[in-house]
Amino acid sequence: MIRQRGSAAGWLLGTLLGLVVLAVGADFGLRWWTEAWLAEEAQTALRLDQRPDVDLHGFPFVAQFLDGVFDRADLEVDDLTEGGLTIERVTIEGRRVRFPRRAVFGEAPDATIHVEEATGAVELSDRAVSDYLQATDLPFSVTFTGGRVRIGGSVDVGGTEIGASANAEVVVEGDSLLIRDVEGSGVELSVPLPTPIDGMRYRGIEVGDGTATLTASFDRLVLRVS
Repeated sequence: MIRQRGSAAGWLLGTLLGLVVLAVGADFGLRWWTEAWLAEEAQTALRLDQRPDVDLHGFPFVAQFLDGVFDRADLEVDDLTEGGLTIERVTIEGRRVRFPRRAVFGEAPDATIHVEEATGAVELSDRAVSDYLQATDLPFSVTFTGGRVRIGGSVDVGGTEIGASANAEVVVEGDSLLIRDVEGSGVELSVPLPTPIDGMRYRGIEVGDGTATLTASFDRLVLRVS
């Protein structure tokens, strides 16, 4: 009798473990499929040249899928060029992402994905900003280092070009990045900021080493399913 009970308990434990493994595998597979679907839809809706990376968060994923709401979805796309300015990376974090479940399997065309709350970050390199300025006939370079900004260029002194550099401040005004000399020369450079995603509004900027990160928010973010 003891051996039979032990065998039954072992069988039950093995069955439970097997069901857990199957559940986890199904959860992972559904997540992978949905991330791929959402990345494809985002590429089409946002008119991107490349497919973004999409990560869906939360466990168990199946519960979120059945509810039709993702707690959080992150989207990232690298090396995006718009208006002559190259962006290193665009990252969007969406909260409460509502989606049509049937659309994931191609059964609900012309549906929409609604993001209740979204924030974004746009990374720019000082090289990309400098390349943009010089391509628009502004002979200046920009350096981001240690949280500070410096601008460099040439000054005509008596017919002689002399290189000069100065500390600067950088601010966001609307859809433009303004770079102002703070040492009295009066130089002010304006770089139009691309808005690769409709509804994106720039809020501020943080300068690092070689790159600057612009923060953004969205009035609304709606993606139409193709």
